[in-house]
Amino acid sequence: MLRRPLLALTAALLLLVWAAVPTLAGGWAITTLDAVPNDFEAGQSYSIGYTIRQHGVHPYPDAATSIRIADADGRTELFRARPEGEPGHYVAEVRFPAAGVWQWEVDQSPFAPQPLGTVQVAPASAPAAPLPAAPRPSLSLTLLRVALPVAALGALALFALRLTALARRARTVGAADLGALRASD
Repeated sequence: MLRRPLLALTAALLLLVWAAVPTLAGGWAITTLDAVPNDFEAGQSYSIGYTIRQHGVHPYPDAATSIRIADADGRTELFRARPEGEPGHYVAEVRFPAAGVWQWEVDQSPFAPQPLGTVQVAPASAPAAPLPAAPRPSLSLTLLRVALPVAALGALALFALRLTALARRARTVGAADLGALRASD
């Protein structure tokens, strides 16, 4: 009588071990983040790059990966990653929607997720105040800026013409006076 339950228990244990072996056979991975910013700000997007290495060694290029964030209230957001660069390297555009403490992790599917710890997110900074627009010059000021140099050039040209005419007259008058002086000698 004792033999039948013992045989059933042994068969159940063997079945349990046999079912668990494929699960233990090959699947763990480690994610290594690229450099990340020291400070995160709510509402800003950040390109977070990382590499998934199967067994901590071999880059794994076939992951269906993403970064998942969760706030203290349990609200979660998921940011799908795309392969970029070397095999096994991925980039996700992550945006923390609000300030506070956030948990984040990398979904390394088909491997188990890897927690990344917590991130303190600062409130969104106020947008920079726009620079005041330069006042538009009035039409009369614009005309004055154009007309004044033109008038100055015109006056200079007129002065040059008058000076030239005066010099010519002085030469002709001087020559006539010189001729009259020679004739009287």
